[in-house]
Amino acid sequence: SHCMQMLLLHTRSLNVLTRFASTFLNHVELMCTHHIGAYVMQTLLEASLKYLRNPLVYTTSEQEHIEAETNGGNQQHRHGCYSSKDKLVDRKRSSATHPDALSVDEDSRMQGPTSGHDNVVLWVLAVGRFCLENIEKFVHSGVPTHVIRSVVQVLGGCYVERHLSRPQTFRKKQKTEAQKEALEVVDVPDRFDELFRTYVNTIKSFDLLGIMSNSVTSLLLQALIMVLQLKDPKMLSSLVKRIAKVVFSQSGDERGLPPAFLDPSASFTVEEMLKRCSHKSFTKLWDNHLSDILLKMSLHPVSTFCAQRVIEHATSSEQFHEMYEKLEPGFNELLDHGQASMLVCIAAACKTHSVNQARFVTALMKTLHCAEPEDRHVFLTPLILYMKRYEEYDQTHQGTAVVYQGSVLLQHLFTFGKTQKVAQSLLSMSSEALKAIACCPCGSHVLDAFVQSDQVKKASKEQLIRMLKGLYESLAMDKYGSCFVMNLWDVANMAQKVDIAEELSDKESALATSMHGRLVSKKLSLYHFIHRRNDWAELQKSKKKTSLLFQDIIKEK
Repeated sequence: SHCMQMLLLHTRSLNVLTRFASTFLNHVELMCTHHIGAYVMQTLLEASLKYLRNPLVYTTSEQEHIEAETNGGNQQHRHGCYSSKDKLVDRKRSSATHPDALSVDEDSRMQGPTSGHDNVVLWVLAVGRFCLENIEKFVHSGVPTHVIRSVVQVLGGCYVERHLSRPQTFRKKQKTEAQKEALEVVDVPDRFDELFRTYVNTIKSFDLLGIMSNSVTSLLLQALIMVLQLKDPKMLSSLVKRIAKVVFSQSGDERGLPPAFLDPSASFTVEEMLKRCSHKSFTKLWDNHLSDILLKMSLHPVSTFCAQRVIEHATSSEQFHEMYEKLEPGFNELLDHGQASMLVCIAAACKTHSVNQARFVTALMKTLHCAEPEDRHVFLTPLILYMKRYEEYDQTHQGTAVVYQGSVLLQHLFTFGKTQKVAQSLLSMSSEALKAIACCPCGSHVLDAFVQSDQVKKASKEQLIRMLKGLYESLAMDKYGSCFVMNLWDVANMAQKVDIAEELSDKESALATSMHGRLVSKKLSLYHFIHRRNDWAELQKSKKKTSLLFQDIIKEK
């Protein structure tokens, strides 16, 4: 089956697609319900949409020969010249497919030979009608649901399978992210649109909460939402209204949250709805349902992801300000419940909407117990890095076990309009602690954000460069520290570059023994620095001019 899937996805022969389509249609029920056949069926549906997107890249060789064979078979069928085995196959085929599914196909064949393009279109319609006829039985059957999901995407003209939210291992998620492509809607035949609308109206009439709560069928609803956003926003608004009615009509638990927000599968669908709905629909959801439960959502380990989507998709700075007012009193609870990701999300929104930035930093300092007395201000950065309150913080562990959420939170803070408190706190750390952070997978990004931020003062960056003097060799030899050194080099002035290069030039042979050291040596042009100092200086000046030129171009865009 894997070989068949690879062939279908990579073929550029229309003949191959039509041969598979014709064969599968004879056994459509088996292909839709078999745990392996269904995946091949999905692949053929995806390949059909791929063909409809750009039919000109497909060859049509041997197509006339296939059509002649098909017509010959049809003539035998009409004249009754076929065996009892053929009759049995025909009976199975007619019982497995809806009578209407092949009516267009049969009419076309009776009128004359059909093109390969028509065969692909008719095959998708036939499979779509068959699945629609059996949707009540299939939608809760597991395997057939995958085929229905692909049918809906192909009829909608947009294949969104790799963009659906589902539990995955980290490695598999990385692979999926790499496979994602920009979504685009293919111009499909009008008959696809009619059948697609029928699917939408049929699914709306089902028990949506039951569909959302199932790990397989929830993906069907997610796919439908994503396709509708691109294809028919008006119909999406109608579906969102229906889902909201079902979700919020259910009585909440002792936390006051609807069951859909507490179920992992259903919450994925709610997240997709919040991300894809229109500004008007989102505002109605916020005003009528979400504003009173946002903090409660944020504290629950499942519904917190829905709360993050709410914050990320605030339609205006005024609306986000309302959200912030609901959340700030609960910062202590968020930290106690281990929901540091909510604080990261709030910081990102403060950055996006350019509101509540100073207020957020002050509230964060109070939450970490470093707002008062004033001498605790210098602990702000390390407390964020390790996501600990002042009383829990152990200075002897600086530079180790940097928390991912703390790292991302600090990166956002360095983009705020005023970064003085955070910058001063960072520079109050010891040189060894800063080196340990630079060599940490999460911590290195914090220092990258510090040196690359336009909001951090030049004097602060120069102080960091001075503090790390004598440590550049060990930084350059480290996987993450070497990346930081190269980023630091880009913002250093000429005098600072000379100091760094002089320190590392004495260690050139040691750097050559390390892959990361060689990269740093190449970036800094150490060979030229040692042997041709004037050429090195001219090279740095020309690189600086080129960098400034590109910065101006990017700013203009």
